[in-house]
Amino acid sequence: MMELWKETFHDSNRYIELVFDAYFQIDNIFVRYDGDTLIASMLCVPYEFSTVSEGVRKKLKGMYLCGLATRPEYRKRGIMSGLIKEAEANIKKRGYDLTFLIPADRHLRDYYGKMGYYDGSYKTEIKLKPTKIRYHQNMYIYTFKELRKLKGSDLLLDIVGWCREIESNENGVSILLHSEKDLLAVISENENSIFLSNRPINSEYSILANLRSVVFPELSMDEEGNRHVKIVGYYINSVKRDELIDRDGILPDDVETALIRYYSDHDVIIEAPWRCRRDPENRVHPYAMIKSLGNESIFSKYNKSTFRISLMLD
Repeated sequence: MMELWKETFHDSNRYIELVFDAYFQIDNIFVRYDGDTLIASMLCVPYEFSTVSEGVRKKLKGMYLCGLATRPEYRKRGIMSGLIKEAEANIKKRGYDLTFLIPADRHLRDYYGKMGYYDGSYKTEIKLKPTKIRYHQNMYIYTFKELRKLKGSDLLLDIVGWCREIESNENGVSILLHSEKDLLAVISENENSIFLSNRPINSEYSILANLRSVVFPELSMDEEGNRHVKIVGYYINSVKRDELIDRDGILPDDVETALIRYYSDHDVIIEAPWRCRRDPENRVHPYAMIKSLGNESIFSKYNKSTFRISLMLD
């Protein structure tokens, strides 16, 4: 499966090993063979969604279908569509409410659409522009490497717990909840992950008490030599109630300013789950596709609705 993943998606060996170390479970893989040759495979990862209906918080069980790969010489034979149907039947029998996946392009989006998947998740892209902001609190920024040297692995587990608590208390109709394993994998895979604190990290101050934000950036450079940083996920310790409501992914002023200063030689773009439908100025792109597995007693109210999904293995 790892070899087929490599041939299909051209990811680094380090990334593939990280994915399989974190998520490979025999009950959650689906494969096809031709004799002794693996010709198609899929890795599934379980997730929970937090939903709020009539003031009551509920949970939905979802399965993320990823790494869908077929050897080139076996494509266009219906092998993958058959594998997806087998996976859906198995997953439904195990009590899951939905499956979801993230197509790489429009062709695949059309392909999955014919199988009953719909665009149920969106992302916005917002380019940060340096502006004069009245309020700015100087913050201390540390990378994953620096933090590991300063405090070791126990602190990382504490921060993961901090992120999960913020995520579980966030407002929204249907929000994907990451497990501890998910967030550890995301941070480990991205050593550029940064942590913003209101005080320096040392023995005198508690990092969790002063942690303002955890940010997941992707650094790149275009053909003209311009540096870019895309913020693909973040967690904010809100100082005001409902600080992020209806801001459509825009960071609080102090965090935004700190990032602009930290990446002063980069163009900074925020790529965030679409939070509201009232912002025509921002670029909005379809992201994950969703399919209900037929448990209408739970799912009917959410069918064709928007799910907030981020920090996936895409």
